[in-house]
Amino acid sequence: MNLIEEVKESFEHYRDRESADRPPVTILRPESGDVLGPGFNAMRECYMDRLMTVVRRGYYHFAGSTQHEDEDGHVVVDLTCTVMLPQLTPVLMQSFTDGVLIAQRSDYQVKMSWHFNRVDELFEDSDFRESSTAMATGFAEDPEVAEFFTGFIQTCIRGMAHVTGFAHSKTNLDKVWDLWMMTGASVASTSYLAGIQLGNAWRERDVLDGIEIASEDPHGPD
Repeated sequence: MNLIEEVKESFEHYRDRESADRPPVTILRPESGDVLGPGFNAMRECYMDRLMTVVRRGYYHFAGSTQHEDEDGHVVVDLTCTVMLPQLTPVLMQSFTDGVLIAQRSDYQVKMSWHFNRVDELFEDSDFRESSTAMATGFAEDPEVAEFFTGFIQTCIRGMAHVTGFAHSKTNLDKVWDLWMMTGASVASTSYLAGIQLGNAWRERDVLDGIEIASEDPHGPD
């Protein structure tokens, strides 16, 4: 299985598990976020700040524009996609790789964070951020993976526009940024939890590989 297939499967696996194990609507209390995945609340807090920065850049890019006032909502969404998707995709890919690293536990720093129950602190740690950025950069070098994440975000923003009625009403650029914040928060959470699915799969694979190597060595592990 190649990388893009593993990435897609991690999203599908999480969606299928949620459909099977949870009711159609789940109400989450702030303190219950970590039930979804380790470090979930800390991740959400970290990425809300980063999303706000990206959305502000989009707002300033279009600030003062009167060209698209009283425009159909779906037109405004598509217009802002041209600016937002290139900036948002790398950020949200990192929420995915955060989940992968934390769940796989192959990194020594991550192992220690699990051991001392300090996973939340990883999100503000510069070494962990560097590791996650390096992994996300590697993923982005695969055109199919990069296209998948961009398409996922685009599908989400359009779906959110339809669900909220934004796409079916006359609006202007000033009203689209809350929609981007909601979309970014949703995709960051989904990507992180899907990353945990992939990280768990890789950890199980690593264990099985280790058992296989040990069984092939007549002298056993050193």
